[in-house]
Amino acid sequence: TTHCRARQVPAGGTRAFDSSSSICCDGQIFDRTLGNHCCNGSPYFPSSGTICCGNGPFGPFATPACCGGEGYDIQGGTVCCGGRVYGKYRSPSCCVDVGYDVTVHTCCGSSIHPNPFGTTQASCCGAFPYDRNTELCCQGRNVTVPANTPMNKAQCCDSNGAYNPDHQLCCLGNIF
Repeated sequence: TTHCRARQVPAGGTRAFDSSSSICCDGQIFDRTLGNHCCNGSPYFPSSGTICCGNGPFGPFATPACCGGEGYDIQGGTVCCGGRVYGKYRSPSCCVDVGYDVTVHTCCGSSIHPNPFGTTQASCCGAFPYDRNTELCCQGRNVTVPANTPMNKAQCCDSNGAYNPDHQLCCLGNIF
């Protein structure tokens, strides 16, 4: 028999318990079927993908981690940004301290913007996203590449447009 000491100990403040079948966590006795370790007053099994964070045990998770006292799964489409868990995302990321899904949005500067229609991976041009498959970033402006110009040939003509140097000229911002 083992003794479990209560946090607020009244006169003679221990209780006997069988440590082979019970566990004492912060002065409370729990059945060992609930866990063999203590986490902030609660029993848990750390080997089962459960993690002890500031607010208690969390899980089970495939890849457990703590974020601002909460548990989350790194592989579960969630992300920890600024001490908060964000998700369920296909491809999670942080924009400063806010979570978002890069397949749907892009972080430019410190703002989240919707991706251009039809693209799941955008880049930033100045403060706004653009589709690298159909646009160029020309002096901080999104410029659509003409359909008859292959992307691997397209070049900026100042910030006025895109052209194919094999067949066109750019002079003082004008395409000929």
